[in-house]
Amino acid sequence: MDDRFLISLFILLALLMSSTTATPPAGKTWVSTFEDNFDGIALDTMKWHPHDHFCGVRNSELQAYEPENITLSGGSCLEKGEVRQCNYGYCGQPGTVKQYASGMMVTMGKFDQKYGYFEIRCKIPKGKGYWPAFWLLPYNKWPPEIDILEILGDNPFKVYMTNHWGTSAAHQSKGGNYTGPDFSAGYHEFGAAWDSLRITWYVDGIQRFQSDSGIPHEPFFILANLAIGGSWPGAPDTNTVFPQNFDIDWIRVWQDQAYLKSDGPSRLPAGIPAELTVTPLPSNGNVGLFFRISGSPACNAGLEIFSPRGERVFSFRDLNAQSMNGRVVWNGKFQDGKSAPSGLYLARLSSGAILLERRILLVR
Repeated sequence: MDDRFLISLFILLALLMSSTTATPPAGKTWVSTFEDNFDGIALDTMKWHPHDHFCGVRNSELQAYEPENITLSGGSCLEKGEVRQCNYGYCGQPGTVKQYASGMMVTMGKFDQKYGYFEIRCKIPKGKGYWPAFWLLPYNKWPPEIDILEILGDNPFKVYMTNHWGTSAAHQSKGGNYTGPDFSAGYHEFGAAWDSLRITWYVDGIQRFQSDSGIPHEPFFILANLAIGGSWPGAPDTNTVFPQNFDIDWIRVWQDQAYLKSDGPSRLPAGIPAELTVTPLPSNGNVGLFFRISGSPACNAGLEIFSPRGERVFSFRDLNAQSMNGRVVWNGKFQDGKSAPSGLYLARLSSGAILLERRILLVR
């Protein structure tokens, strides 16, 4: 057989084996709510903060997180761990000089979600002291915390999966681990499906751990970082190779469509029903959101629409909403009149003591 054919066949098989299409677990109708394939030339700061939002040392770690240690190359996000003196000066709190630099990125204030399926495809660095992680946190408190992926570089075959709850003074956790292939030798997918009853962890699409203890019920944002040293992994030794990368191919998030249709905090006085319906508008093909308030004066009814990044993109307040029979409408356009793209939005209706929020999916 021609050697050139064998080489071509080998390359084709390698490409097929290295490529993958993310598929959330079966059993639900999933809607994509966040996706970053890192195909650009720089980190998308509309989705990520390229630094440590804690602005301080934790877990006796030996690195400082530096924005310049996050780069994009070849369709991957590279968080580089290296030997370089640096500190947390970008936070305005220089603190102690560290002997290592590395990268952290977070979606805090840009994307967060309660429940859903969160997944990363990545390749980890190998060597004592490396501590890559993909995890979720709420705002302004700890715990809770969901660790989807933690691996210690001196044992790149084992992934740790943990749920934390309780209080800082009475912290509780439940975790598991899975020993598989060398996760530093190639890309692998690590995910967690989280709902109101349980959290289920997956490695390469196969369930590896599940917990029904201490399930959180609030929005979490995403963190991906490469720590160096610390109380758990220990310091690098003479065999640890620098620099190395936490190589992230993509990070993606989905939400259960049934949850999108039903979720949302409501503050409804007794006997005052409020209703949201999503209806096509035949005249222009957009989606109309109709909020009806029954049995209550609709005076000063307000409607606000927020993007997935938390930006208010539409606001309406009709001081004479009674003339609309208690109904306010969004026609799928931003405040400037431009059509809103497909995606997940938060709609918030308020009128007097009434507050009604719903996550809605706009599809064009």
